[in-house]
Amino acid sequence: PYPGYSTGTDAEQFEVKTHNATIKTRKLEKICKTISDLKAREDVIFETSNVNEESCTFSFKVKKENEAEIVAFVEALKPENFGVDVQTIKGTVESYDQQLEILQNKLDSIEDTLTKAQRAYDEVTRLATSKQDVESLAKIIDSKLNLIERLTSQRIQVKEEIDRYKQFKGDALDQLNFSFFNINVIKDLIFDWKQIKDSWKYELK
Repeated sequence: PYPGYSTGTDAEQFEVKTHNATIKTRKLEKICKTISDLKAREDVIFETSNVNEESCTFSFKVKKENEAEIVAFVEALKPENFGVDVQTIKGTVESYDQQLEILQNKLDSIEDTLTKAQRAYDEVTRLATSKQDVESLAKIIDSKLNLIERLTSQRIQVKEEIDRYKQFKGDALDQLNFSFFNINVIKDLIFDWKQIKDSWKYELK
C-alpha cells in the first residue's frame, strides 16, 4: 500500500528520522575505521557498509534513546553536509491495518462458506445414500471434493497474505524504536597524483 495521508492528530507519534551526512577528509582510512568501530556497540545495528580506496559508506540504525549521542559523534567528524529527514509512517501502518481487515473478512467468508458447503453436501449425501442413488452419490462426492479443495487452497492463500502483511506491519512499527543514519565519506586530496597520472596518460594517447 502506498503511504498516504494519515488520519487523526497523532502522526508525530509515528515519526521515523533518517540522518544523512557527507564527510570529505584527507584521513579517509582513519575516519572510516572510526565509524566502523561503532559496530561493537549493542545499540548500533549496521545494515550496509562499503569501503574502498576513494570512499566509504555506511548505513546503520541506532536505538532512539541513543540518537543524540550518535548525532554528536557524527558532528565531531565535521561533515560537509549533515541533515535529517523526518517522515511519519502512520499512513503506512493504517494501510496495513486496512488490508489485514479486508483479508480477515475474506478468510472468515471462506471459512463460513466451507462449513456450510460441507453441511449441505453431507445432507444431500445422506439422502442419496438412503435412496441408494449411486450415480447421484458419485457426482456429489466428486463435486464436494472439488469444492473443498478449491476453498482450502483459497484459505491457505489468504492466511499466507495475512501473515505477510502482519510481517510488513511489524517491520514498520519496529522502525519507531530506531533512528537511521546514512554516512558517506569521500577522500579529499589537494593533489590526486593517481588522477593526474591517468589524465597525463590519456592526453598522451
